[in-house]
Amino acid sequence: MVSDELGQPFDPFAAEQKKEEEEARQKAEKAEKKAAEAKFSPEEREAAEKKMADTETARLADIESQMIPAFDLEKIDLKSTDTSGSKSVGKEEELSLELEGGAKLNKVLIGLGWDAPETTGEGDEFDLDASVFLLTPDGKVSDDTDFVFYNNLAAAGGAVRHHGDCKTGRDDDGDDEIITCLLDQIPFRSDRVVIVITIHEAYERLQHFGLVENAYVRLVDLDSNKELVRYNLTENADKKDAIIIGELTRSTTAWVFRPRGETFEGGLYQVARSFGVYVAPT
Repeated sequence: MVSDELGQPFDPFAAEQKKEEEEARQKAEKAEKKAAEAKFSPEEREAAEKKMADTETARLADIESQMIPAFDLEKIDLKSTDTSGSKSVGKEEELSLELEGGAKLNKVLIGLGWDAPETTGEGDEFDLDASVFLLTPDGKVSDDTDFVFYNNLAAAGGAVRHHGDCKTGRDDDGDDEIITCLLDQIPFRSDRVVIVITIHEAYERLQHFGLVENAYVRLVDLDSNKELVRYNLTENADKKDAIIIGELTRSTTAWVFRPRGETFEGGLYQVARSFGVYVAPT
């Protein structure tokens, strides 16, 4: 079974044309570079390569300097979050996230939790992964980097950040995986933040969400450390290995949380492809 870079089963025909185009482009670039190098002496080529390296270093440093710093979550006691005003919503419901006094929510934590069963085979983990997709009004990412997961921990200049992969799902006192968002800093080309949970290598390990209990997503206002909403997954998800939990949608007055609870087969690869992300095989 061929797998993609997400560790999911891969259909080799789906990306064959794009792969061929990429190989042709790389071949043309190599030929152009070789022809250009032939015109210069070794010393001139060395000087040009150094200049290119210095330029790239400066470019990366400039990008890093403009990145929004990550939240220091150690300064917030998330296990004592005020849940007294939290609203529980079910599928097909929605909730405006306008705060008291008409204030708009900005610093939000997306906390995901689940209870994983014991391992299903010798040496197997039961590894659930949280991901988000920043989507445009047409339901697609504007760029592959708008897909935040364990191999791409930040998007939108750091406005959306994944705070680390959990491979066990056994933090009984808190969230297993956390994603934070600065909603005001998300570019207007993206009007939705879609929240997804998938099972890593579910096909190979014969795992599915029917084995998982107590899966939920909660939204916390980081400025006040108050839980705003909690959505508990209650659908029968036997034989499914991907769930779109819900989405944060930009409206004219405030962000709105819309639970979806949609289950799929095909893992993170299938969800990513449906949102327009190109995933290459490995």
